Amino acid sequence: MFMMPCIAPADLIGHEEVEERSSKLIPVSLHRYPETQSFHSSESSTSQVSIITLSGLSSPISTLLEELLIMIFDDMITSESSSCQNRRADWWLSSPRNLASVSSVWRTIAFACPRLWRFVHITPAQSLHALKEQLLLSSPLPIHLTAHQWSFRSPIPASGPFSIVALTAQLQSILSPSDKEGTVLAPASQRVESITINATEATTFLNFVLQSWTGRGSKFPALRHVAMNGNVCASWSRACFFDGRNAPGLERLELSNVVISHDAHRLPWGSGLNLTTLVWSAPAHKHGSLIVSVSCFHHVVSSFPNLTTLELHEHVVALEFATLENLEESGVTPLRHVHDLRIRGRVFPNSRAAYILFYLLPSLRNLAIRGRACSGPLELRTVMLALQGLISLPQMLGWPIVLPNVENIELECVDVSGVEDVFEGARVAEAVAGNYGEYGRRDFRIQMHMVIDEVLMDMTDEDE
Repeated sequence: MFMMPCIAPADLIGHEEVEERSSKLIPVSLHRYPETQSFHSSESSTSQVSIITLSGLSSPISTLLEELLIMIFDDMITSESSSCQNRRADWWLSSPRNLASVSSVWRTIAFACPRLWRFVHITPAQSLHALKEQLLLSSPLPIHLTAHQWSFRSPIPASGPFSIVALTAQLQSILSPSDKEGTVLAPASQRVESITINATEATTFLNFVLQSWTGRGSKFPALRHVAMNGNVCASWSRACFFDGRNAPGLERLELSNVVISHDAHRLPWGSGLNLTTLVWSAPAHKHGSLIVSVSCFHHVVSSFPNLTTLELHEHVVALEFATLENLEESGVTPLRHVHDLRIRGRVFPNSRAAYILFYLLPSLRNLAIRGRACSGPLELRTVMLALQGLISLPQMLGWPIVLPNVENIELECVDVSGVEDVFEGARVAEAVAGNYGEYGRRDFRIQMHMVIDEVLMDMTDEDE
């Protein structure tokens, strides 16, 4: 929102002195001035725009160049679209449409710039006509698509904006060709670069959306990123996901607070996909329905043969109950195609869980762990548990060493509060280096990031 600066009456030329108890409203007059320069031409224009003046002072916003206005609008639209990714959007209304209602100049700019319409939302807050118009206005640029929770009320309305019919119509509009001034345009699905599905209710909405977009020969050739936000209660259990035929360029999948059913390991996920990054998140608080078994985790990761980067946030996998023996009995073999692992939060309830995860990923070259090291309950000390899994357990129990191919270990401790912890961090770094040195590994790098009184300190041990 653009705010007009408030100028005190005494600062205005010719303004009469205001009595102490009188109203202090500032007089604002509306005048019409001819533009001296067109927004689209260097020649003079006879068009007129409304300019708000304050005792002869023109509004600063009226003097901005078209290019600068577009930059401001684009920044605002991008910010707003990002802020509504993880919440209900029943209230949502297209920002470019709001901007276009301010003035004729803004309307001209908004409707002439496809870049401002690239964030497309599927929501009952807008009509099918408005959605189709936005798809036309965004052409030919890549678009970012977000499907917001549709309230599946009981009974489900047979008509109206919250009906299944209305939802289906909006979903299908992405797959249907459109007409622009007599020219038939390719379906918008061919321009979709990212898809986010926000399922905030315990319904089949997540599966319904995926099923609508992955069948009937639909094509998403430009799709690179899919994010599914479940808000703890949404489930993903059907064999409905993209594959190499309808999304050959998909590179990144994010699963956040999505309940995966126990029969999910039988689903043919990821067939033919070129997916390289999987981000799997759970809430910081304990929620048993979101924790998957090791066999389910193994099947999901192994379903993407080109996966090289894995990110785990919080307690996603029930690693704490696994042993080397039952892994072998259940056919869970090492996942040798993953080279980068990033961990945040309480991923390991104990050091055994850390060891099992590292054992399953023997080809890791880069390991980054962010979490607590020495404060709070032991189960929350992610960095410490990870180091115990790397060093202590193999030494104490005679288990095989894990991560034999690691090249970079980055540990970020977020709870360091004293100088003594700095020395402890240095000792840990030396222990890790020494442990791998015994196995002939001298070509790796350890980075220690420790926060002391809000100051980041790096402690690095690099072997020649």
